[in-house]
Amino acid sequence: MTVKLILLVLTTIPLCSIGQMRDTTQPMPSKTEYQNKSIRNLTPAIVLLGSGLAGLFATAVFDVVESLDYIFAPEPEQNRSYTAAYLISAGVGLASIPFFSAAAKNRRLAKGATTFIKYEQADVANSRGLAVVRYPAVAIKIRL
Repeated sequence: MTVKLILLVLTTIPLCSIGQMRDTTQPMPSKTEYQNKSIRNLTPAIVLLGSGLAGLFATAVFDVVESLDYIFAPEPEQNRSYTAAYLISAGVGLASIPFFSAAAKNRRLAKGATTFIKYEQADVANSRGLAVVRYPAVAIKIRL
């Protein structure tokens, strides 16, 4: 049993590190791609947070209404527990935190340093005088 556990650990560690390596043949994502990723992460975050807050509000309303019914009811009934509903609603609301943090990270990456190819113009002397030649240059934009 220990041999199987050791083999599992020894194969899991390299697979996790290889699985997270970035493909170097792919170009770096651009600013618009990071902005789109930020928007795609922000949408489910807002939906999860809204549904969690709505669930907490609805559960609180049902809990208060039932406690009022229990006070004014002529015969005592069994009181329901809404603990599970509170926990599920809070869990749904808290599930939005990773989406918000991913959206903020992608927004920061979109505002960060970018590289792009820009065509520059230069005057080149030839036999007839000066000529304007366009050549590609790598430009780096760094946000300070």
